[in-house]
Amino acid sequence: MSSPRPASMFRTIDPSLLWGTIGTAVFYAVVLLVPGMQDTLLHRYTTEHFVEYVIVAVFAWGLADVALKLKSFPGDRMALRQNWLPPRQGREPLSNAAAMLERIRKQPRWVLETKIGRRLISALSYLTERGSSEEFDKHLEYLAEQEEDQTHGNYSVIRFVMGVSPVLGFLGTVLHFGSALSGNSLDELADRLPQVVSEMGSAFNTTTVALASAMAMTFALFACERFERGTMRAVDRYVGRELLNRFEVKDPAVVPFIGTLEAAHGEALSAIERNIQAQVGIWSSALDSVFERFEQRQLEEIHSWQEALKLLEQRHAVHDQQLESRINQSLALVDSKHAQHLHQIQGMLERGLALREDIGALTKAIEGLGHGEGLLVEQQRLLSDNLRLLNESHQLEDALHSVTAAMHMMTARHGLNPKRDAA
Repeated sequence: MSSPRPASMFRTIDPSLLWGTIGTAVFYAVVLLVPGMQDTLLHRYTTEHFVEYVIVAVFAWGLADVALKLKSFPGDRMALRQNWLPPRQGREPLSNAAAMLERIRKQPRWVLETKIGRRLISALSYLTERGSSEEFDKHLEYLAEQEEDQTHGNYSVIRFVMGVSPVLGFLGTVLHFGSALSGNSLDELADRLPQVVSEMGSAFNTTTVALASAMAMTFALFACERFERGTMRAVDRYVGRELLNRFEVKDPAVVPFIGTLEAAHGEALSAIERNIQAQVGIWSSALDSVFERFEQRQLEEIHSWQEALKLLEQRHAVHDQQLESRINQSLALVDSKHAQHLHQIQGMLERGLALREDIGALTKAIEGLGHGEGLLVEQQRLLSDNLRLLNESHQLEDALHSVTAAMHMMTARHGLNPKRDAA
């Protein structure tokens, strides 16, 4: 019976306080026991007065609380990327909320403990328990405000450290000043001036440590709250987009009437379904007969098309035969014309060869004529010389008369009449 009591006691202890205590012990174990830390600034600023021990312990407590807060941030961000709800398809019946809630509760535990997991479970539980979506938007606003208050309350330790650290610093300063100045007269104060100045320096060191602790906690609070508020705004947007105005609104006062109407509507739908099935049967038989007639008509058309194709094939065969005979006649005529052309070409070749021989003979005659023309030119030169000699000897007229007489004599000898021939 005594075993549950320690477990319940440990559950009531603040985890950040426990980790802060452990961190303080480890810190002072390092600072006080490690030889290399004896003459450092860290040792001087944190070990000269018991108030500094308290400031360090409070700072460790706040730092542990910040670390625990930072540990939960990645899970909240990862949970926002989960597929929590099915896509919206207009207004849905309220009964879908229970199925959605059951789907969400099947998620892992660390997902359900995130901000979005808690918000969705609270919203869907409200719909499931009330059985109505009236004032659901106000409930979502209430959940957002509750989350805001809870977030503000989660940083109470950090705010406490921020508030108490400067007070502890001033307390240490006052205690140092008091210990330095108390119990000393004016003459003794002049003799103990170096010690008094040292005590006053320690007093300011305490204030420095307290202010540094407060500044660190202030920055940690700013960063954590900024990140967490961003996560809360993302959760608000998701919940408003996916759940707001998603379900049908039903007044609890009219739910019985709606049940009666749904029953009557179900009976009407059943009657309509029976009528539709009967009509479907009638239309099916009518369509079957239409399809049978259509198939018969199609078979007849196929048969007629087959007959037409056979006739077309026969006509095509006759046309091919006629075309083949015409092509054969055309080829025969072309062959005969080709033979005639070959005969004519052979005749032309023979005439060409004869013409070639005539042209050769003509060429030879022209060559002979050219040779005779040379002789004629020589005779003409001799005649010119003779005529010139005759003209120079003044015997040209006698020669002409002699030539004329010779021509008459020759004409008479051959029986020619120059005048008759001329006529």
